[in-house]
Amino acid sequence: MKQSISESEWAVMEALWQLPGATLAQVVERLQGSGWQYTTIRTLLARLVEKGFVQAQRNGKASRYTATVPADACRMEQAQDFLGRVYRGSVAAMVSGLARQGRVSRQEITELKQMIDAMEADDECQN
Repeated sequence: MKQSISESEWAVMEALWQLPGATLAQVVERLQGSGWQYTTIRTLLARLVEKGFVQAQRNGKASRYTATVPADACRMEQAQDFLGRVYRGSVAAMVSGLARQGRVSRQEITELKQMIDAMEADDECQN
């Protein structure tokens, strides 16, 4: 699924991950406070169906919408796409850029170190 999802479409996807099989009315209710009209949300759903991220199934008068991609898989794919486009696939370049801008907190640095330590321990076990 090599298509990207806009920020507005992400909000709809989040609603569908929380409410699988939701009707348009349920998605509209979930996104109450977004400032979007019913027709805008309907258009966003139609785009997501067209892109293959959402499946629509007719159920009587209403359609039920379900995300076709699990949240974690979708986030990973979109993150890899972003990383490839913006940082030429380099995680180090991305983290370095964020760190230079002061966008990485002490807590996040600690978490990153723990992740790296865990990855190195896994590599040692596999060798």
